[in-house]
Amino acid sequence: MPPPTPTPVPVRLCSSDRPAYDARVAQLEADIASAMQDFEGTWGFALYDLDCDTWAGVDADYFEYTASTGKLPFIIAGLRAVQEGRVPFEELRVDFETVLRVSSDDSANSIMARVSREEVEEVLRIAGVSEATTWQDSRANDYSTPADISRIWTAVLRGELLNEEWTEYLLQLASDSEVADA
Repeated sequence: MPPPTPTPVPVRLCSSDRPAYDARVAQLEADIASAMQDFEGTWGFALYDLDCDTWAGVDADYFEYTASTGKLPFIIAGLRAVQEGRVPFEELRVDFETVLRVSSDDSANSIMARVSREEVEEVLRIAGVSEATTWQDSRANDYSTPADISRIWTAVLRGELLNEEWTEYLLQLASDSEVADA
């Protein structure tokens, strides 16, 4: 029986050819700006490359109303409360599922009722959001930047906000989102 073929380890372009990697990031930013050129309104974009510790962005510090994205710190704070044993998972399981799958405001409100402002602020502190981000008394007053939203997701992916079990749970639910046909 022949020995197993080793899986090749991908070489990160940022490590092997930094100028080429930087050019690809610049091209990505130019492509995004071009694609959004005729879009009505103002917008921002931010992406963080975990492997290469690099940001890509177009108006990444554009300050905007968070809409449903503003639910994310509350969801994470709720999952932290479950992880720490302060809230039984079954009491919020359906709310986590419906807020992440269909962006249910009622479910988000249920989660928000179970976490304190301090718990949400701790999520934001750990994620390293800027002072531009404001989470107020309700989601109607939540404002942030694309860079700060990306910082929150980066902290999730790095395992800085939740343990491995709850990080996987959050990522699985987020990937199961249901988007209605337009």
